[in-house]
Formats: sequence, C-alpha cells, structure tokens
Amino acid sequence: MAVVTGTVVTGAGPHAGDENAVRLNVDISTVARIHGASVIATLIAAVVLAIRLRASAQDQRYLQAGFTKWLTVAMMQAVIGYVQYFTGVPELLVLAHVAGASLLYVATTQLLLDTSRPAVSLVR
Repeated sequence: MAVVTGTVVTGAGPHAGDENAVRLNVDISTVARIHGASVIATLIAAVVLAIRLRASAQDQRYLQAGFTKWLTVAMMQAVIGYVQYFTGVPELLVLAHVAGASLLYVATTQLLLDTSRPAVSLVR
C-alpha cells in the first residue's frame, strides 16, 4: 500500500516527469498524509511480525540481519519522505527517496528469500 500511495504522491507532485507533464488532479497534501499513514502502518506491522516470529528460536536466525537491514532502510525512507515533504519537496530529496524505495524493494526481496523455505517436492 505504501508503494501505491507513494506513486500517487509522486504523480501529483512537482517532479512527476518533465515540466510540461500533466500531474494527477489530487490534493498532494491529502495523498501525502495517506502515504505517510500507510508507511507508519507498514512499519508497525513489520515490527509486530518480527516480535512474534522472534519468539520462535527456529525463525530467529533468519530474521536478525535481514530484518535489521529492512527496518534501517525503511526508517531512512520515512525520514527522507517527511523531510522532503516539510521542506517543499526539493528535487534532490525526491531523487534520494526514489533511490531509497529501490533499496527498500531489494531489502524486502532479500528478507523474503532469506526467510523462505524450499517448497516440498511433489515428485518422489
């Protein structure tokens, strides 16, 4: 949800393509608040999930490094997002936020791969 709402914020903002690009006709303040709320909800859900999974010794080893990396990147993204919003959306911070979104996608994929178990073979 945070990715979708972030895309809407970008499409409504001043840096959505070139200067002649048509922007989404939505109030950027409203969609930015929705995006911020979805980010906070994602972070809370991730922390709750990690706490619940860490209760199991079996899952703890998979979560330690991967989740710490994911949470660090996610928190950096949140900070960049809030700073860019409250400083008038400077282009350099928008670029940093988009780059951070890519890093967060990579961290999410790594966490998923690190915590996935091989599928059970149906062939005997």
